Amino acid sequence: MTEKIPPFDALIKLLGDKDEIARVAMVQLMQHYALELDEVLKQLQECDDPLLRKRSHQFQALLTFKKRREFLHRIMHKQNPHYFISDALIELHLTWFEKDSPAEIAMLYQDFLKKYPANHPASIETLSSFFRDMQLAGLPDSTACGDLYMIGAVLNNGYGGNAFMAALAMAVNEDLELGLDLQTIHFEDKFYLHDKKTNIVTDIRKVWDTKTVNFSEFKIFDNSQLLKYIGALCFCNAVHRDEFRYIQIIGEILAAHHDLSSLPYPYGQTGKNQK
Repeated sequence: MTEKIPPFDALIKLLGDKDEIARVAMVQLMQHYALELDEVLKQLQECDDPLLRKRSHQFQALLTFKKRREFLHRIMHKQNPHYFISDALIELHLTWFEKDSPAEIAMLYQDFLKKYPANHPASIETLSSFFRDMQLAGLPDSTACGDLYMIGAVLNNGYGGNAFMAALAMAVNEDLELGLDLQTIHFEDKFYLHDKKTNIVTDIRKVWDTKTVNFSEFKIFDNSQLLKYIGALCFCNAVHRDEFRYIQIIGEILAAHHDLSSLPYPYGQTGKNQK
């Protein structure tokens, strides 16, 4: 039997009802009417009813958060071929630090880009020197510290995980339109930047040292794979800290079809009824 979907207008009216009824209305609206909500929520945010104003702001935040997770999911599963790496890094930060201001994080990154040396030849050496001069240290990747993969924390603290620094360097090349033919490669336990034209690599963890590549067997990570790897490190960090909420959030981003049923209880359903 087909489920009967409540009318849009009726669900909007329920937003001003009791907490549980409003919550059910929000779920129905998000599932069936997400595309129609933006303009209505803008109107409700200016209405005279303080409860409706509050609920509409809360609902807008939920929708924004859902869009953010869906954006990251599509990138990490190669369903969105057209995106900026920096946007993904910023969205990941805002998924982890929900209360941070999107404008402030974006401005922090833009201020960082403005420090790139003007009138220097575009080369992997110049790019590496920029990171070295900015005193951004690439640390070994770790599942014990999520801040190593959050762009705001990295730019403020001056250090980040090896994989994150590789992604950040790729983002700078892209956003400043340096035109370098770069790829991220993984050899043994390290990520490197590799300029395919010159065959120069940057050893991020060795103070951004550049040298001619001297190893032949390595794995290439495209940007989606690199971002998914970073997401997996964040997921492991959430498990390490037993952060149930972030296990769910990052897990749904990483999982195919957002399905966490394969995870052990209480994160998924497997084992829930087992003794």
